[in-house]
Amino acid sequence: MTAPVQRDEAWLVAATPDQITAAYTSGELAELLAARSTPVDEDAAGDTVPDGQVPAGALATMRPDEVAEAYAAGRLDHALGRPAVRTATAIA
Repeated sequence: MTAPVQRDEAWLVAATPDQITAAYTSGELAELLAARSTPVDEDAAGDTVPDGQVPAGALATMRPDEVAEAYAAGRLDHALGRPAVRTATAIA
């Protein structure tokens, strides 16, 4: 059995929530969204996760539709290593 194709960030940006959910379910986002072994409210450097951002450690407990929604809302920016410019208050 071969490992699933791994999607990259360019694919993720263009994907629909349904496509993201399907890719997550089939393991195609495993490398991109690899959970880090850090506390839920801290990032890999031990810094506090910005308000409105989903901590990387929380991804392992989220449903695929929750991951897709968080990505679409910009709440995975910090977990993906991008500047977290959008917060929950900026989105609302």
